[in-house]
Amino acid sequence: MIKVTYNDILRASSSMKKLIERELPVRQAIALSRLIKKVNAEIEIFDGEQRKIVNKYAIVNQETGESRIPGSKQKDYNDAMTDLLGLSVEIDSEKIEIDGLENIEASVILNTEPFVDFKE
Repeated sequence: MIKVTYNDILRASSSMKKLIERELPVRQAIALSRLIKKVNAEIEIFDGEQRKIVNKYAIVNQETGESRIPGSKQKDYNDAMTDLLGLSVEIDSEKIEIDGLENIEASVILNTEPFVDFKE
């Protein structure tokens, strides 16, 4: 099991998409694909909860559909979002190992660290 927060998941998501576009050995590609599906399922849950928070605190402009958080509710909104981002999530997977990648961005390594071990 991988124990992370929603913040970790959101940071890793775009970096995992960059990794999946790389040419990887079949086993690593399959393991990464399975992990991405599990991460995406958690992102869907996060998105639903985030919408609930926005709906609770935001004022929606009926003409444009845009929402904004009024100053009087900004602190409560920020606190709710901070709590949501900090929630622990267990993903039913083990960290995967990826090796043989050259010229990979440091940000990809940093963002995916809870999910991926990079080998030289």
